[in-house]
Amino acid sequence: MLDNKNYSESIIKYELAQVYEEKYTGTEYSSHFNKGVNSKIGNANNLLKEYKAEQERLEKERRAREAAASAEREKYNGHEYVDLGLSVKWATCNVGANKPEDYGNYYAWGETKTKSDYRSSNSVTFDERFGDIGGKSQYDAACANWGGPWRLPTKAELQELNNKCSWTWTTQNGKMGYKVTGPNGNSIFLPATGYRYGSSLLFAGESGNYWSSTPYESNSYRAYDLNVYSGGQSVDWNDRSFGRSVRPVAE
Repeated sequence: MLDNKNYSESIIKYELAQVYEEKYTGTEYSSHFNKGVNSKIGNANNLLKEYKAEQERLEKERRAREAAASAEREKYNGHEYVDLGLSVKWATCNVGANKPEDYGNYYAWGETKTKSDYRSSNSVTFDERFGDIGGKSQYDAACANWGGPWRLPTKAELQELNNKCSWTWTTQNGKMGYKVTGPNGNSIFLPATGYRYGSSLLFAGESGNYWSSTPYESNSYRAYDLNVYSGGQSVDWNDRSFGRSVRPVAE
């Protein structure tokens, strides 16, 4: 493989050969230097051809990788997803976001619209008995805003993401969060979105919370979610009235 160092050296040799040719042409040393000059020029040209061929090969490989990555980022209803090698496909962005690192919107559990204040007193589902709300557009923010087949992930699907993927706390375009890499090597980014309580946004850039569609079994005012922070991640339960992020999944 011809690297940039070899390429640079070949150009230097070529330029030196030109100097020798100009300086000694027509002199008693011309035949001696002409032989050397021709050799140097030939070597430089050969190296230059090798360099160009190598650059073309690398460019073809880059385009092939981009095409393969694009194939993995198919779309449902205009929203990209990534196949991580799990039971469901994961969206590349949160609901309300245009890029993977954007926070997007915040929703109380079982609600499909944002609001300016998040409290138990204005929660639609707080202290109400529910089954799984996945795919029910009246309660599922993913389904309501993006349409089918998008929906909230179940508790089991969050656990699968947690247990079968590798998690790397990192920065993407200035936003802290996790690069989550699936068993097949593909990845998504989950930003540390924080959460909303009352009218405040809390802990953005430090931690993040992502709703599931699964209600907590032991009482009617909590639901399961994925908690991410620099020290790790876990599937836990939290107050339904808090405004949290939604990362949709699809079959």
